[in-house]
Amino acid sequence: MTDLIDFGPQPVCSHYLTDPSSEEPLFPLAVKQCRACGLVQLENTVAADQLAPPYDWIRYNEPEGHLDRTVAEIAGIIAPLRGKHVTGLSSKDASTLQRLHKLGALTYLLDPQKDLACPPGRSGVESVQAAVSPAGIRDTVEQRGRADLVVARHILEHAHDLKTFAAGVRELAESTGHVLFEVPDSTAALENGDYTCIWEDHVVYFTPQTFRTAIGMLGLELERILEYPYPLENSLVAVASVQGRPGTAEAAGDLKGELERARRFAEGFAARRSAVRGFLEKQRCKGRLAVFGAGHRAAKFINFFDVADLLEFVVDDHPQKAGLYMPGSHLPIVPSSRLLEDDIAICLLSLNPESEMRVMEKFSAYRRRGGEFLSIFPGTPHAIPVEET
Repeated sequence: MTDLIDFGPQPVCSHYLTDPSSEEPLFPLAVKQCRACGLVQLENTVAADQLAPPYDWIRYNEPEGHLDRTVAEIAGIIAPLRGKHVTGLSSKDASTLQRLHKLGALTYLLDPQKDLACPPGRSGVESVQAAVSPAGIRDTVEQRGRADLVVARHILEHAHDLKTFAAGVRELAESTGHVLFEVPDSTAALENGDYTCIWEDHVVYFTPQTFRTAIGMLGLELERILEYPYPLENSLVAVASVQGRPGTAEAAGDLKGELERARRFAEGFAARRSAVRGFLEKQRCKGRLAVFGAGHRAAKFINFFDVADLLEFVVDDHPQKAGLYMPGSHLPIVPSSRLLEDDIAICLLSLNPESEMRVMEKFSAYRRRGGEFLSIFPGTPHAIPVEET
């Protein structure tokens, strides 16, 4: 393993505070890279029960604009689809299962408590990944049988033990069955120096190459990999067969390129942090600053770049977040009306680029008054204009 970046002790991003003076647990957050396969990953993991959000209203939305195309691809690989048994691992698979059901598949979504023995109230992917293992799904297999297709969207990157998790998924599938994994593509974040992509919930950070390699190393034979472009991070979908010849790390392709990309990502952090803070310090002399969006990306930006002292608050119109405080920085979360009321000069957007234009249009009065929106994401049209030395 090669050390990349040590961000130091960090809070869990979903653990918003009700009292800004409260103490909060901190966990080490350091990033490494496997020199054998190129996979970027966390050095330490936070236990599932400590990761679980303390609020039942927290949701993480994944991109779904490509699902019709994905299901069409599946129907071509697993033909005929009618009558095939399809099992989804988590709530993130519900919309895919609905599409497959319309094509005649017999679908079933695992129940975290009944099928995986997750603790009551723990149904997020952090709890599901911890429960999926050959032993953990044994009772489900005995009661419901195995699936012709196991769907696992946006959970592999959360797995604390990739091999054990994948072994559980293989056990859930027929010996002639298939597995569909979907993960976010971290290529753009690594190349652009978007350090907000690193957080305690994501243990591994795939690129198309390391995703291909991982599928083989996890005991599956890759049949097809699909890439769907999105403004912030692409989606990668792999369809693999349980019965077949797994790949090996030797098939990794341009490992040198993977190692070089990660090296540049690591070496660029100090300069990026200095440049961003320097820019915001200058702007703070001209007016007040705030952040729009109280999600995990905003939390990581504020904490990694050490800019809490330069900000007034974090804007978010989610009704449940009002009155809470951001983890780490303890900045208050306030409604968007405060942008005008508090005379904010610059508002830093922590939203995905698809939402940026909608926010700018909605808050045209703020812009007419002289307020400016900038994005925390490098490489986007409205990115913070900094030059790193």
